Amino acid sequence: MQFLFLTITAFILFTTAPAMTDDKVVRMALSDRAWPPYEFVDQEGPTGIMADIMAEICAKAGWSLTLTVFEDKRREDVIILGEQDASPMAKAWTRDPDELAWTDPALDSTDVLVFLADRKFPYIGPQDLFGKRIGCVQAYIYPTLEPYFDNRDIIRHDTPNTFTMLKLLQLGRVDAAIVNKNVALWFMKNEPGLTAESFSFSQTPVATAAYGYMFNKSEKWTAFIRQFNIELAQMKADGRLDAILKKYR
Repeated sequence: MQFLFLTITAFILFTTAPAMTDDKVVRMALSDRAWPPYEFVDQEGPTGIMADIMAEICAKAGWSLTLTVFEDKRREDVIILGEQDASPMAKAWTRDPDELAWTDPALDSTDVLVFLADRKFPYIGPQDLFGKRIGCVQAYIYPTLEPYFDNRDIIRHDTPNTFTMLKLLQLGRVDAAIVNKNVALWFMKNEPGLTAESFSFSQTPVATAAYGYMFNKSEKWTAFIRQFNIELAQMKADGRLDAILKKYR
């Protein structure tokens, strides 16, 4: 899929609401490593689930939002240093979570096993994967499974990205693959030949991370984060969050 292979060589600025006063703008950094449907760039600019959630809350709160694409490895630094205000992130994925201010989690980023629908097998824990060929994204770390990969109880098959994993699974080159469920559903919606009916997901997750937003620790954000959390809870209750997720599935 073209989004996964997108290389961004310059910052991209995209404003999602009319500019207001300088002190009512959230400058949000997104990753240059396309991760649809959470964060990616399409023909109209930076977009995705996490941009949509922040845009909805900013609009309700009377703030404007700018989206800027940065090198993924720099995102935490640009927030801590105040070069940008916020970025989608899970605490588990940061080096220094205590150096940042955090919203409540917007959703769970959940990794599951995906199988061909007619070849699925039960998955409760790592032992169910012994002797199986499992597709993984190259360089990704799966803490609960790493010891079993190391001693070859589970056979790890590395691929460049989720799209390639799903194609290899479809061809029978692996027995199952570890995928972020929302990412897999996005590809199944957008790629011909990858229909959701052809695949099945494990009920037991491989890993789950609470996915929200990190802000710098400027006092400016204390009240905004409180307001953000109130509106986020309302979005979860009234179906607006589910509506955003459904756009990408």
